[in-house]
Amino acid sequence: MTSETATEFQLKSVGWQYFATFTWKNSTLGSMASRESNLWHFFRKIAEETQVKLIRLPIVVRWERGELGERPHAHALLTGLPQSACNIGQGFTWGAEWNSQHGFAQVKYVAENRGQNPFAYLLKGREEGNGLRYEMRKFDGADRITVSTAAHALFCKAAGVPYFPQLRTA
Repeated sequence: MTSETATEFQLKSVGWQYFATFTWKNSTLGSMASRESNLWHFFRKIAEETQVKLIRLPIVVRWERGELGERPHAHALLTGLPQSACNIGQGFTWGAEWNSQHGFAQVKYVAENRGQNPFAYLLKGREEGNGLRYEMRKFDGADRITVSTAAHALFCKAAGVPYFPQLRTA
């Protein structure tokens, strides 16, 4: 049995609304900076569509490379949207919007009552099983997790500790 990491504990403390996977086609793959820009532009569009300020949306993104071919892609958790934007159809719509511009996306609405564990894939490699060592090496090495300011604030609230925003650095 593996012990729970601080990241796992934090992710479990939040009621996530969506889990998504984002890929890029060859013509739009670009650099890491351009992929990150594409993704945050997409999140900004979702925020505008749902009339929520992006700064107020808790978002966690895991960047990784595919197991076959090392192709870069991202997985994300998102919450903080109005209930009217939380349904399976909306996820399909957002996935189709991404697909038409960048590559492939699967945006899944995650209902808590369906017994899903949406953060588990973001923390791939922490589970027990045959692939544990390989996945642990990936998790501890090349992967990167980006936590939005709103997600950080939500983690602090869930833990019962005061939130102090990080100062921006040059």
